[in-house]
Amino acid sequence: MFLFFIIFYNFPKVLINLFVLLYVNLQEKDDFMRKKTVFFIVIWAVTLLFAMPIFSEQLTLDEAINVALENNANINMAKNDLISAKSRTQGAKSTYYPQLSVKNDTFEIASEDDKTMDKGTSFSATWKLFDMGMRELGINSNLSSERMQSYSLKRTTQSVIYDVSSNFFQVLRNRELFSLATSNVDYYQNLKKQTEARISVGDLAKVDLLTIDSSLANANVSLLSARNRYRTSLLNLQYSMGLFPTDDFDIVSINPEDNREILPVSDYIKTAVASRPDLKGSEHAIKSATSNKKLAERELFPIVSINGEYHNYIDYETRHGSDARIMGYITLNLFDGFATQAKIDQSNMTLKNQKESKLDLEKNINTSIGTLYADIINAKERMVASNAGVIATENNRVVQDEKYSEGLATTLDVLNAQMQYDTALSNLIEAKYDYKIFLINMDFATGVLGENNNE
Repeated sequence: MFLFFIIFYNFPKVLINLFVLLYVNLQEKDDFMRKKTVFFIVIWAVTLLFAMPIFSEQLTLDEAINVALENNANINMAKNDLISAKSRTQGAKSTYYPQLSVKNDTFEIASEDDKTMDKGTSFSATWKLFDMGMRELGINSNLSSERMQSYSLKRTTQSVIYDVSSNFFQVLRNRELFSLATSNVDYYQNLKKQTEARISVGDLAKVDLLTIDSSLANANVSLLSARNRYRTSLLNLQYSMGLFPTDDFDIVSINPEDNREILPVSDYIKTAVASRPDLKGSEHAIKSATSNKKLAERELFPIVSINGEYHNYIDYETRHGSDARIMGYITLNLFDGFATQAKIDQSNMTLKNQKESKLDLEKNINTSIGTLYADIINAKERMVASNAGVIATENNRVVQDEKYSEGLATTLDVLNAQMQYDTALSNLIEAKYDYKIFLINMDFATGVLGENNNE
């Protein structure tokens, strides 16, 4: 269905370009060149088809998030890192299995009196039976790294969902502010026409136009700024979705109202400690560093290992031989230029850094949630106050407009009433979108964002 939608939407554009190229191709007289050109035209058409924008209608928030989860570079890189971590774990586990090999030998034996050519095939099987836990430490380290990458992917996914969601509502905020700025310009233009009509009949003096012209000029400047903020917010949203910017990109308008219950700040901190993927990932980073530290320290002591080996050699002419053995080794590193000690020091510092990183993350969680909580409460209070301000200033504006049309109010009275209403409405728009975005940020800070999205 999705493929059909892409083809249906882009088909006219591809078809026009295809006909142009086919027409040019028909002018080619060389049959081989014509076939070769047709092949490249088909490849080009398919590539163009899938490279074109596919958004013929406004996107919902869920659709924008799903597009981002498929296209965002950070998610794709995090997925690749997880695949690499799994491969390293599989490589470490392979030491539990027998190592099999086949080798074909061809060599020449020469002496003063004779020269012979010897050919043969050997089959070998080696199986490490015991190494004092060195394999287990290596596997544990890789398993912890794999789990850390898994949590990193989940946190990256949450980060992308947060970026798309916050940018989505930023677009809606700037769209409303742009609409408000447009209506302000319309208002001042209508007021100017009304004033000019009254001047023409001698009801007002020409000087009354000066303050209106000044307000109209300022409103036009505000309109340009609002339009630019709206356009740049659309670009930021597309980038967060992993897309190249297009002019026909747009999103649906949705109500930012969020009536969820605001919990005590301590509850949000508890949720973050239990749910944050990066906090869980830091725990596995510490486990991995601990295993690496033990692995490095183990090399200071004698290492006992037991291997089982089997070899079978087949000479193509005369000989055939095989042997099986179990061999034990005791390895003691007497001196290696302090390389082992350097490895131990490095692993110690890595472990300390991982512990410091986890502690810093815990501090950051407490601080950021405390700050967000204050922002949420503040935005909610601003919404209530701004809503009351909008009602009051709107009533005043209506009264002043009526009085002005009857000649009972001055131009300055009307302009002040409009400016107060504009400020109150702007404050309400800012407050309600701040509140929504702060709540999204709280979901991100507590590690629960995206639980209802396909990850």
